[in-house]
Formats: sequence, C-alpha cells, structure tokens
Amino acid sequence: MGHTTPAAAWPFGMVQAAPVTGRDSGRYSAQYNHEDEYFFGFTQNVLAGTGVPDLGDVLILPVSGEKESYRLKADKTSERAEPGYYAISFAEEGIAVEAAVSKRSAIYSVDYFGATGAALYLDLRWGCGGGALESRVEECEIRFSDDGLVSGKMKVHGWVGREVFFAMRTSCPFSRRRIADAGCKGERWLLTFDGSPRNVFVKTSLSATSETGARHNLDTEIPDWDFARVRQAGRMEWNSLLSRITVEGSDEDKIKFYTALYRAFVQPNNLGDVGRNFYSTFSLWDTYRAAHPLYTIAIPEKVPDFVNSMLDQYDSLGHLPMWGLWGKDAECMLGIHSVSVIADALLKGFRGFDAERAYEAVRTTQRITHILPKGKRRRFFHLRDEWEVLDRYGYYPFDVIQGESVSRVMENSYDDWCAAQMAKALGRSEDAAFFANRCRAYRNIFDKSTGMMRGRNAAGDWRNPFDPYEVGHSSEPSTGMNDYTEGNAYQWTWHVLHDPADLMVLMGGAEKFKARLIEFFDLPEVVRGPCCTQDVTGLIGQYAHGNEPSHHVIYLFDLTDEPWRGQELVRRVCSTMYANTPDGLPGNEDCGQMSAWYVFSAIGFYPVSPASGEYWIGAPQVPKAVLKMEGRDFVVLAVNLSAENKYVKSVTLNGKPLAGYILRHADIVSGGELVFDMTSNPVDFKSSCSRDSLRMCRQMCR
Repeated sequence: MGHTTPAAAWPFGMVQAAPVTGRDSGRYSAQYNHEDEYFFGFTQNVLAGTGVPDLGDVLILPVSGEKESYRLKADKTSERAEPGYYAISFAEEGIAVEAAVSKRSAIYSVDYFGATGAALYLDLRWGCGGGALESRVEECEIRFSDDGLVSGKMKVHGWVGREVFFAMRTSCPFSRRRIADAGCKGERWLLTFDGSPRNVFVKTSLSATSETGARHNLDTEIPDWDFARVRQAGRMEWNSLLSRITVEGSDEDKIKFYTALYRAFVQPNNLGDVGRNFYSTFSLWDTYRAAHPLYTIAIPEKVPDFVNSMLDQYDSLGHLPMWGLWGKDAECMLGIHSVSVIADALLKGFRGFDAERAYEAVRTTQRITHILPKGKRRRFFHLRDEWEVLDRYGYYPFDVIQGESVSRVMENSYDDWCAAQMAKALGRSEDAAFFANRCRAYRNIFDKSTGMMRGRNAAGDWRNPFDPYEVGHSSEPSTGMNDYTEGNAYQWTWHVLHDPADLMVLMGGAEKFKARLIEFFDLPEVVRGPCCTQDVTGLIGQYAHGNEPSHHVIYLFDLTDEPWRGQELVRRVCSTMYANTPDGLPGNEDCGQMSAWYVFSAIGFYPVSPASGEYWIGAPQVPKAVLKMEGRDFVVLAVNLSAENKYVKSVTLNGKPLAGYILRHADIVSGGELVFDMTSNPVDFKSSCSRDSLRMCRQMCR
C-alpha cells in the first residue's frame, strides 16, 4: 500500500491536513489506510511513505457533542482527494469536512448538516507511532486568547524528540470545556460552538520555532475565511509544478506518471516560518538514488535550499544529517547520503551555497566519527560510522562493529567516491586521493568463492554459516547473520553504484557478469530471516523493487551486450508494480523514491550513480515527454512505442547516435531532443553502439 496518504498537501509544505484512521503500527506510518471506515480526525502533519511512523500533531475532529469515544464512521463513497484538497462525509454524525492548505497552514470547512450540535474535539496528545499515547508528550501548554486564537506548544518524543508550536482560529466563537484526563500530559478539549451553527471554518498552523511563528504563519497565509481561495491557490501551485514535465500517452499512463510526480513533490518539507526556508524530512538512504537527482532537473530552484538546510544542520549537530526529521536527525538507516546530494548539486554546477563550507561538511562527516551525546538512546546500532575501524581493516569486521557490516561498506564506499569527486573539483588533491582509495573498500569484502559481498571478521575469515537468501537489519543484531540492511547477499552484491565496471572485473569479466545478472532475475523469489522480510518485496527473482538497494540493478544490463534484457524488465516493473489503485506500490513510497524511479524510467533513463552527472538509458514507457528547462525544452520521443515494441533499436541525441547509451545532465539542461526508435525485437550493442564506446564513456565518468 506504499504507506501513502490522501492528505491535502502543498508542494514541499510544512503542513498537511491528514485524515487519520490509525497510529500504532507500521501499517499506519501515514496514519491512513484506505480499507478503514472509522476516522479519528485530522492531524496537521504526516510522513508520506516511510517505514517508521512519527508526526501526526494537533488532531482535530468535528463532532456533534459529548462522545464516549471520539471516532466517527465515514461514508467512503464521499471521500475525495486532489492535490491540495481532501473531503469526507460522516453521514451517521451528520457532518462533512473539506480541507485545503497553504505552505504552513490549513483551513477546514465543516458542514454540520445533520448534527444535533456543533463542536470540535482537539487532541494534543495524539501522535503517530508505536507506544502508548499517555507517554508520548513530555510537556504541553495551551492558551486561549481574547481575540479567539488558540495556541500552544508540545514537547514530544517519537522517532525524534522535538518541539511543536501551533495556532488555531475558528470562524465562530465557542465556550470551551476541558475533558478530564488525569495523570497524563497532552490535553484534550471539547470546544462547543455557540448557537449550533451550520457551517464553521477552522484554521490551523504549525511552527518549529515558536507560538509567535505559528500565529504569524496563520495570519499571513490565511488571513480570512475564504476556503475557495486557498483551495484554488493550492490547485494552481500544483498545476504549475506538475507541468514542469508533460507527457503523452493513455489516461492510465498519465495518471500513473503524475501520481508518481506528485508523490515525489510532497517532501522534503519546509519547516521555516514565513520569510525563511529550512527543509527537513530527508529520507536520504532512499531519496539520494533518484528523488534528489529528479529535483535537479524538475525543481532546480529548490536544490540550493536543500543543500543549505543540510549545512545548517551540520553546523548544529557537527555532522551532516542521515535522516532529517523536523530539523533533527533520526539517525536511521546507514550511509550519510547528504554527502551524495551535496556532491551531486556541486558537480552539476549548482550555486547558491558556499562550496568550501559544503566540502568541509562532507569531509568532516566522512572522516570524523560522531559520538552520540551521553545518555541518548541508541535506536539503531551503527549511528555514526566508526571511520577508524574502516581505515584500520579496510572493511567493517562483523565481530568489531554492531551489525550491517557489508551494507555499511557498500554505502560508505559510494559516499567516499562522492567526496573524492568534490575534493577533485575543488583542488583538494590529497583528500581526493584518500577518498578515491577508500571508495574501493567493497573489494575487501568480495568473496571470490561465492561471487558475493560477504561479512568478514577481524581475522579476515568469512561469515559462516552463510545463507545468501537471509535478510538482515540493524535493529536485530542478535538474530543470526546481520551483515546486511533490509536485504541479503544477492541484493547487496550489486551495490557498487560508482563503479559497476569494476564489479564486472571482480566477477570475472563481461560474460560472467552478464550471466550473474541474468541469474539474479531468475532465482527463486525467496527471502529468509527473522526480521525485515516484509521490506524485501516486489520480487523478480532476487531483485526486490519494493526496497531501494535493488533500484539500479536493472540498468546494469547496459554494461552488457544485451541491454534489451534491462529494457524488458523496465516494462515489466512499470506495468505490474505500479497501479492506479490504493495498493499500487510494491513497497513503501519512502518520501518519493519509489515514485521518482517510475518518473525517470517512464521517460527513458535513470541515474545509476547520482553524483556522476550521467543517466543510463532504459526504455521509455510514454511516447513523448517534455522537460521544461529554464532556457530550452528537452524533448524525449519514443517512436513506434507499443506494448510489443518495448525494445530500443537506437537512440539519438539532437540527431546524432548517443554513444554508450549515456545521457549527461548537461545535455538535458541545455535542451534538445532525445529520440528512441522502438522495436518488437531485442537488440544488442552490435547494432546500436559498440561496447568499446560504452566502456570508454564509463572510464571517462570515473
């Protein structure tokens, strides 16, 4: 189901008016499940598509009066969602609700069409995540002002500890009545409106800094009660942004494409109050792969703000964020892929941030082990990477560190390569040499006897027993083999994003590499282990499209003389694992990564190694796409595309053959025309472009 939400959202906005049907499991990471009939209300923020739940602050629910349980049955046939808008009716209660949003505020239009009274339930204890609500809130304050403003703050703990400030106004006055909840923090109120009005508007806003900020956000962005204006402004903003890429094709193709583009543009979220930009919700282990490269094409004006937000967090934390949430670091997953995002921006020529400051943040993050503050609970076991261990052994011995020994080498090798490219570009030759050497650490864990990346101990011995189908994760270090993160040896062996041609050498050459790739997609669709097998979904053999470490592997067929195999798989994934249904994703949306993969693949190319500035050719799924660049459009045509004509016969860029099936970022932003000639017959490189040309292009990129 993707853990997605139909919440009313502004592109990259702080506030989302989010319908809530649950909170206490991974099933409710986005607080919503389409199958549910009962609703708890609406919160003012939500995480879209994550595997871990959090946020869900300031819950409101229009009701008719006192209730034993504040949960209403919805008329599901009335449910409607559009970009920036959501509506639902609670027929049994006689209440209908519409919601629209601005960047930092929301407005609700409530119709008490059949209610016996008009009231609003306000729950400051509510929040998304496991554990009891009674212990979620550490501090809570609420104030009722003479001018009708309700405001306050909460200090909460969940995935991260954070402060939330809020402001709320209603179009009708109310007499307040507190609902007694002895023994816990986080107040719950029932606000009863005078005179039982038929229609009431409720405005809310959040701030990460102060109540004054929340009030200013509210009064600046939604100064009146004009719901239609707010809804129309959101619609116009979404149309403007989504039209950055226009595609042709069937209605089903367009719906899938723009749904994916929409999902990619819900986050990162701007936590800055009016007049300031500060972005968070950086699910970087996922989004560095395709979502952030997509932003460099589709919304280049926001990229410097993303980078500056990461650098601001570096200044406060002493390291770049691993998983940024509400301005904090959730210390989740592995690899510190702010490094990739910053390197990608710098090497693509983005400015608007201090390049030297950015490099120092990258260098410090990749060289100095971060020690957590005393007493901080370690949710995951690696947290900041022990660089002295990696530098001493050339890999992470599984008997020296706690968990994920193989995956950490793979992810950190890529980040080291990114650091090397930055150092080289900025003339830091000594650093460039250091990182260029360490970025090949994956070679030290390649087991030639199995042809896989495999855990080793400090003595250099391989992990035994060894089951290449067994899935590992950081949160379960005591359950057997734990050398991998949300994946197994089959999947992580391919994770040499920055130098897959070297992986080909390790595997014994081009033919063995190709044979291993073919086998990978033909193996049994089986994963084993005591944890996290639910994350390894969307299987084709051992390829797991439902989880990010596999996302680039299809495109590795470009390194072989049979790229048509990858083209065939792109078609299979796009047509069978993305659907216009509530369960239309094979895994968690993961803050836009799953959707960004589809956007790129539908157009016809993918960023296998994001900070390289190159995109590898796949197979387009739409007959025409136009990418709106600031100067000149970049047009992608798929001539003769059909269900049968899914293979690429040839590719030309501005009328010339595209050597090596490599498209460069500069080619896109300069504008031009990329033309795919599609055919029903598989085509190898002998009739398209030479493998020598491809290898030369790869060498130039390295």
